[in-house]
Amino acid sequence: MPSGSAESDIYAETLAVFETAEPGEPLTTPEVADALDLGRRTVYERLTTLVDDGALATKKVGSGARVWWRPMAEGIDDDRPPDYGAGGEAPPSPTGGSRSRDRFRTIERTAEHLATVVSNVPVILFGFDEDGTITLSEGKGLRTLGFEPGQLVGASLFELYEDYGDILDDLERALAGEPLRTIREVEGVVFETVYQPVVDGSGDEPPDADDGEVCEVIAVAIDITERVERERELERFERIVDAVGDPVYELDADGYVRFVNEAFVEELGYEREELLDRHVSTGMDAADIERAEALIAELLADGDAASATLEFEVETAAGERIPVENHLAVRVDDDGRYLGSAGVLRDVTERRQRERRYQSLVENLPGIVCFSEVDPSWPLTAVYGECEELTGYAADELVEDVSWGEEVLHPDERERIYDEVADALETDGTYEVTYRIRTRDGEVRWMWERGNLIEADLLHSFITDVTERNERERQLSRQQDRLAALNNLHDVVREITDAVLERSTREEIEEAVCRHLAESESYEFAWIAEVDPETGDIAPRAEAGVDGYMETGDLTTDPDRTGGRGPAGTAVRTTEMQVSRDVFADPDFEPWRDVAAAYGYRSCAAIPVVHEGTLYGLIGVYSAREDAFTEDERDVVGQLGEIVGHAISAADRKRAMMSDEVVEIGLRLRQFFRTLGLAGSVEGTAEFRRLIPVGDGSHLLYGIARDGAMSAVERLADAEEVPHWEAVSVLGTDGGATRFEARLADAPFASVVSAHGGYFKEARLVDGDLLVRVHLAPGAEIQRLIDDLRESYPGVEPVTRRQKTVRRRTAERFATTLDAELTDRQRAALEAGYAAGFFEWPRDSSGEDVADALDISPATFHQHVRTAERKLLDELFADR
Repeated sequence: MPSGSAESDIYAETLAVFETAEPGEPLTTPEVADALDLGRRTVYERLTTLVDDGALATKKVGSGARVWWRPMAEGIDDDRPPDYGAGGEAPPSPTGGSRSRDRFRTIERTAEHLATVVSNVPVILFGFDEDGTITLSEGKGLRTLGFEPGQLVGASLFELYEDYGDILDDLERALAGEPLRTIREVEGVVFETVYQPVVDGSGDEPPDADDGEVCEVIAVAIDITERVERERELERFERIVDAVGDPVYELDADGYVRFVNEAFVEELGYEREELLDRHVSTGMDAADIERAEALIAELLADGDAASATLEFEVETAAGERIPVENHLAVRVDDDGRYLGSAGVLRDVTERRQRERRYQSLVENLPGIVCFSEVDPSWPLTAVYGECEELTGYAADELVEDVSWGEEVLHPDERERIYDEVADALETDGTYEVTYRIRTRDGEVRWMWERGNLIEADLLHSFITDVTERNERERQLSRQQDRLAALNNLHDVVREITDAVLERSTREEIEEAVCRHLAESESYEFAWIAEVDPETGDIAPRAEAGVDGYMETGDLTTDPDRTGGRGPAGTAVRTTEMQVSRDVFADPDFEPWRDVAAAYGYRSCAAIPVVHEGTLYGLIGVYSAREDAFTEDERDVVGQLGEIVGHAISAADRKRAMMSDEVVEIGLRLRQFFRTLGLAGSVEGTAEFRRLIPVGDGSHLLYGIARDGAMSAVERLADAEEVPHWEAVSVLGTDGGATRFEARLADAPFASVVSAHGGYFKEARLVDGDLLVRVHLAPGAEIQRLIDDLRESYPGVEPVTRRQKTVRRRTAERFATTLDAELTDRQRAALEAGYAAGFFEWPRDSSGEDVADALDISPATFHQHVRTAERKLLDELFADR
């Protein structure tokens, strides 16, 4: 015994608690702490010292509890609490006497029961201390990760999962005192894990931390790899396994409460000490007790009946009566003697509408738990769970009347399943299979089953519906096929884009588009048509992959005619892409169904060829796939309308620019500023000489202003009413003339002329009136151009129209310029600079190097080069 007056007093005070009990009477740490009105850590340290001195004996019970007692006379084993014998009764004590011994036995029995559950249910139960060292590693589920129960005790979780940052975060959160539920993947297996921190005072063992700090974490992990989409059922299963969700209780054979979980305490509002060792009649009516006893008698009489469900009302500590559903199971020993019962209570106040699918704790699983014989007919000896939901048959029907192997299992699966299960059982006594069944209604559904051999020819298995999972896998496969088709389609669009950019005429562009579409893996054939502006008829221009298809139907834009109500006519009227994903189910495609059957296609798309508001025609694309032209596919193939429209517009514009013959149109817009909504007069003249496109709809406009017109040009850039005039800058002045540069964005005039295949020649602003000249290719629709311009400039009017021959630049003309316009020294400077790399970047030779080779000064060399460059550029751009 420790020496010292103060210390002797405290240890004597501690031993005095045991003196009030019978020698050998076991007490728990909380009981001693309550008697001394001290903290459990302080009491635990005293008790440990007394054990070291031989004054007390101790033993650990359960996963974290410990009992202490005064040793009895010699001959009594101090390593265990005394056994008073069956039915023996110890003298009363202030700490509970025989009830404390009963509680001790109950704790041991409960621990044994829990250990049995953990070793037979595919879960992992583990615990770890504040350093992350594993203190508990149990459960059948450990084998999923390649470990045996108990194998990992002493290992560090932080080292074991150092490559799993999310799991390390979970461990830290749990050690910080946060109870949490997580879903994580480890080596391809998905686990749902419940962490329950053990805080100072939560058990009899004192933690290695200050009061209120986490000393240990207990966790349960469940493999949900195959059931991750069924979280509701999986959560119920987890709550049953770790007994923390619904109220759970255990009664002895006389109806006294031996165990309740925390959920039970919280639900009924009693203190745990009020419930333990009390009769079940607490909170129950006599009639309900009688019904429960009758039900237990039936279960005991029926050897095959292990559990049943009973509904009644219980009274809470606050006097409130709540309806509950009690999932009741009886416990018997090997000789069939009744040991008591256990059950789960569920408050059904808010669950009246929910279907009652479970009859025992295990029936919270999302599927069927069953016992069956190893035989091709798979006779079921017991079945629990969602029998009717999965098969359409009730549980008793599956056991008594319906053969699982002959009436439920799909005929095509019977031989395969028996062979696979038999082979697996011979290997390690477990199996896992996926197969089809036929429900009572004849519906075919997919099941996943995992089981093991528990006796010579008896299987215990779990079956769940994986139809949705299989369907998702099939959808994923179809999605992968669609992605492959989209990739192919992207390649086709790129090929078409490259091809049309290389073509110089509209006919070549249209032929290339149809050919590439028809040669792709996604489509059968394609065509391009144009619309007659007077009749509205849709006439073919090119086709590939088919011959004469457009002659089989009367296509028009007129909705009052049969041929105008299909995808083609609608696409022209709306200038939007139209599709029919199943032409045989599309009522608007009814006139062409015979044609579709003859040409072998199931879906089609009509794509307007539009660029900058101008409709150039229509692309028709046809596929043998019923589900073609999904939203993603439409996004890709729909780009062809703009790509082809842009290419045709560019080709027309190039034809106008390269042709010796053009149509020159003179246009006038009186009171240009007033048309734009700008007040004030305009004086002087501004010449807009060159309009250069620079991309993204922007242009640079160069001109000269005279007699005060520069202020009018600057007003255009400053006015909010003219947003496409972004900025104006002065380049220089020469006498009364000011050279300027303006930046335009999406200028209506330039966009409309470009869309009609023309180009801007010049314009003049004279005393407020705007005069414009544009060049168009022969055959351009002049009136349509004017109509389009009037949408932005209502007052525009044509004033001149003439056929004009334009002198084009040729190689011969440039050669003539070199020979006739350049002096010998200018030409020599150009050729020497070109040969020496003066015009390269970075330069191979400087101006000084070339000048030295020519034996002239650098200034003279640069003067000759600039003069020669100016003459050549005049020849290139002067007439534009």
